[in-house]
Amino acid sequence: EIADPELKALTGGPLDLTTMGRSLDSGIYPLGRQGWETFARDMGFVYNRFIVSGKKKKLAQKHLNEVCAMLAKIDQSLQ
Repeated sequence: EIADPELKALTGGPLDLTTMGRSLDSGIYPLGRQGWETFARDMGFVYNRFIVSGKKKKLAQKHLNEVCAMLAKIDQSLQ
């Protein structure tokens, strides 16, 4: 389940990175492991939404790979 019900798109995840940024600013993602895992899942959802839809597919895939690499440095379980 997504951390904030208002972030859900029809497919069940956050709509975009701006929405996720507002959620970070408002403290929706809890501190600790659960927060990181929820954030990583939501981030993957946003990028995969663009990859599947074909909108800027190559750029979204590149960014997703970079984000995954950064998160894996923080927590190995997020690889």
